[in-house]
Amino acid sequence: NQKHPNALDGSLLISFGNKYTAGQDSKLPPPTQQADPAPREFSPLVSVLMCAWNAGPYIAETMQSIINQTYQNFELIIADDGSTDNTRGVIATFNDSRIKYHYKEHSGLADSRNFARTKAKGDFLVIVDSDDLIAPSLLAKEIQIFEENTDDSLVVYPHLELMRPNGEKLGQVWAYRDYSREE
Repeated sequence: NQKHPNALDGSLLISFGNKYTAGQDSKLPPPTQQADPAPREFSPLVSVLMCAWNAGPYIAETMQSIINQTYQNFELIIADDGSTDNTRGVIATFNDSRIKYHYKEHSGLADSRNFARTKAKGDFLVIVDSDDLIAPSLLAKEIQIFEENTDDSLVVYPHLELMRPNGEKLGQVWAYRDYSREE
């Protein structure tokens, strides 16, 4: 039973003016339908972009971490980069209209991300790798940060929590430096 090689407590969200762009066994809680902490007037569609190549052993947990988001106005765009394992079959076990699956010939990660971006309909793009886990409140927190920020451009870099392939947390966190507060 293979576990996730990485754990991600966040992703990358970038905004430019009025258009936005951004740049994974079963320890997960059951899906949640709870509402965001506070009702919001600003409820943009978030396109979660995921590229997969032979991700069958762990993509279900990644997808579940996205479905479990407290912020529910999202679409999950999966670009299958020519997988030869059971990736497609695992994805097919999910019955959620927000999941959009696209198979393409193998061409590498950069091309697959660009392909996924062309399929997105959201106001924001969030990148989540097929072997990562995201915290249940990640999308809600990113939208909240955006709502509170009045700059024309915004980049949200959360921290990463590392874990072993067997799921054991290493207790190490990579936090991105906040350059916006420096002079």
